[in-house]
Amino acid sequence: MNGSASPITLLYTFMYTYPGKKLLFMGCEFGQGTEWNSNKDLDWYVLDYAHHKGVQTLVKDLNHIYQTHSALFTHDFDHHGFEWIDCHDVQQSIISYRRKNQSEELIVVLNFTPVPEKITGSACLRRVPMPKFLILIPNIMMAATWVMVWLFQSLRHG
Repeated sequence: MNGSASPITLLYTFMYTYPGKKLLFMGCEFGQGTEWNSNKDLDWYVLDYAHHKGVQTLVKDLNHIYQTHSALFTHDFDHHGFEWIDCHDVQQSIISYRRKNQSEELIVVLNFTPVPEKITGSACLRRVPMPKFLILIPNIMMAATWVMVWLFQSLRHG
């Protein structure tokens, strides 16, 4: 995708930040291209390629974010931990939501289009205060674009 987050960056970020337990099947943590086969090893050699190494780094970074920010798992199965900001922006294909607990609030904004500039002009951003911290998840395909996860009111960070 030209100029946008790669589909796998978008998909994995959505999965890690949306409520529910996280599951990656064997080989998905580095983007194995062949179907998993119980009779042979995973295709670890693909880590010699930048794209596959990038997927592995993305999963590592998302695991770190998930473990570091308890708002992503504290209220995984009840309504207190999740709130839509905007799930109706069909014109711009941008969704936004909050993940929260007693100590922090994360604002997640995901752009499902190939136009990275759309996210900064999105109506959802006018509905939330400026973030205290900004977590940028690098796009593994295009170094200049990012998926945004905003951290608000973290008691751990002051």
